Amino acid sequence: METEVRAIQEVYTIRGEQITVVTKARFDHATGKQAFDQEIDNEAINTAFDAYRSKHMMITPSRIKALRQRWNLSQHDFAALFGWSDMTIATYETGALASETNSERLLALEETPELAQSLYESSKDMMTERGKQAFEEQMKNVIERRHND
Repeated sequence: METEVRAIQEVYTIRGEQITVVTKARFDHATGKQAFDQEIDNEAINTAFDAYRSKHMMITPSRIKALRQRWNLSQHDFAALFGWSDMTIATYETGALASETNSERLLALEETPELAQSLYESSKDMMTERGKQAFEEQMKNVIERRHND
């Protein structure tokens, strides 16, 4: 089957809302019909999710990962900090849409790192020793930076 990839406009329903995006799709030359292509279809879905995130000012997967890395925490320890499952962070970092509440909490921590201290106090028992050490070291850095500003 001979195919080609073309740009098309598609409408996705995300959380009950219609999101229109321009994306790629594979078409069969003989029939002119759209042909299945898992990779291109995944890209299209991610494009729609990105448009939804942008429209609703939600945190992106790359920013979630960067935030976790800023605290030098594993996915397990970062999830524990928020009282979430490991799978929650793993799926957010690979493209799943965060709930609005979770997105707001992540954005708040990104904007105001000092909020992490209260999260830590209520969740440190769920963190690994390595995670606790990493967090406490990063928290000292946050306090020092604020003090020096």
